[in-house]
Amino acid sequence: MKAAFYQVQGSTRDVLEVGEVAEPVPGRGGVRRRVVVLGLNPSDIKAAAYVPEVGTRVRLDQIVDAQKAMESAAVIGKILVEVTSDAR
Repeated sequence: MKAAFYQVQGSTRDVLEVGEVAEPVPGRGGVRRRVVVLGLNPSDIKAAAYVPEVGTRVRLDQIVDAQKAMESAAVIGKILVEVTSDAR
């Protein structure tokens, strides 16, 4: 199937590729749907250029809390994880 993807970090203009990838296989109880067209989310495009600061640390509990908030759609206008170079 055709997909947009990146395999390395960098400027979206330089690293975003469009090409053929293996079709996903649904797991037990899952289904596969035919998708005709799909837009790219701006955060997906910007993620290619994100390179974390060397030495940056985020506690695992912060990551878990951020993921729970994203799944509950309770993230509009909120800072989920504030990263500082001295995070422990």
